Amino acid sequence: MRLKTIVVFCILLLIAACTSERYDPKTYSYLPVEKEEAPATEVISSLESESTAPIEGITVVRKDYFVTNPTSSKKIDVSVFQPENNSQLYPGVILVPGGTGSKKDFLKPYSRETSASIAETFAAKGFTVLLFSAEGRGDSDGEEDYNGYVAQDGLYELYRFLLAYENVNMDNIGIVSYSYGIALASGMLGRYQPHLQYYIEWEGPVNRWYVTFECQGASPGKPGSFSCDDEDYWLEREALRFVPYFDIEHFVIVQTEKNHGGPTVRHSVEMNTLALQYLDWVRVNGPKNYINQEYTPETLPVLSESVSYHDEILSYMTEFSLAEKG
Repeated sequence: MRLKTIVVFCILLLIAACTSERYDPKTYSYLPVEKEEAPATEVISSLESESTAPIEGITVVRKDYFVTNPTSSKKIDVSVFQPENNSQLYPGVILVPGGTGSKKDFLKPYSRETSASIAETFAAKGFTVLLFSAEGRGDSDGEEDYNGYVAQDGLYELYRFLLAYENVNMDNIGIVSYSYGIALASGMLGRYQPHLQYYIEWEGPVNRWYVTFECQGASPGKPGSFSCDDEDYWLEREALRFVPYFDIEHFVIVQTEKNHGGPTVRHSVEMNTLALQYLDWVRVNGPKNYINQEYTPETLPVLSESVSYHDEILSYMTEFSLAEKG
């Protein structure tokens, strides 16, 4: 009798598992997003250090700060790079690292031919470049949030910090995200809806299906280690949910021939298809490609492996620049 009860119980469990609502990327519907109100308080920041470096004949000033996230009250480690010329305004750009990376990702050499970092090279071309380490990374306080709401709130505070930064053209600010940084950037853009000149995203996994490698999961401590059925977690971190709420002038999806995160470019196709429904100006890669063009995985125009995506991103930033010339 006891064995029969156990068998019946197991069958009931199996039926419940089969009939429960589980994540299906083909039928899943994203919940709407409500616009967040900007903090009423002033940005709290402290200057920690300052230095200069000659880059391509231009003196680039680096200033390191701590900026406080009003949501968590934790300090975010920030660096700002800018040409040393106070007679003009420069376009501002925020660089968002991939994975659980930090600002150190952009302090690496721009290419094999130079010792100048990515941030220094961008600044030498006439940009005010903001780098940061999200909470729980690098020298920032707090705990790892895997690009959720708390981290997004912090990123919006950095946008406010850059908006008021010296010699920044407040009408020309953009953001560039790399890989999983798309969750952080898109979440901030969708929830707070700041008006930006451009958003450039490089090979970002646009929802949980791609972050978790088709729901197979990843090693502990990685963004993809969370179950695809964890609705509370993914509610905060899927780029496709936030796209309809972007307030941006230009949106560029950067995709290389050899996708860094897997064997398919379908994530970029899905991002492009959705963006076309809601945004006025969408393009995949460079200006030789059509604006507002729909693609399939087979027709998506990808960058050759021989092309530097850093060069490409810099060229797109320059294309959309409205900086005042001295």
